[in-house]
Amino acid sequence: MGIFDGILGQGQKHSDKHYPPKPDIPSDAIISPDTSRENRIPPGQHRAVRWPVLHAGTIPQIDLETWTFDMFGLLDKPAQFTWKEFQQLPRVKVYSDLHCVTTWSLLDNLWEGVSTREIIKHVNIKPGVQFVLVHAEHG
Repeated sequence: MGIFDGILGQGQKHSDKHYPPKPDIPSDAIISPDTSRENRIPPGQHRAVRWPVLHAGTIPQIDLETWTFDMFGLLDKPAQFTWKEFQQLPRVKVYSDLHCVTTWSLLDNLWEGVSTREIIKHVNIKPGVQFVLVHAEHG
């Protein structure tokens, strides 16, 4: 029994009625243990049928020719990736549920992207670092 079993286990039971089918889960995917719970929706959450709109205002237009992923701060040396370089990094697949602070839950998500573990391989973080701040484009 995990630390959250007593809390998360009180939520609604997972049912596939009226919801999109589960994605095909590749054999190399990391599978979140939460997806095997009988009660996958935490108390106070409701199950979303599809992704809600998750932005405010206009959607920014990104020029991928000038886009960069910069790592700076308490590092031995900063690092930077162009879009093309970033796309060439190894990727992982993760199968998990998403529980938003705005009370909706979307089950059976298959994510793909560059892992944090991969990104930190490209820098030496100085001793004592405890937090990371992510800046993103927002007009």
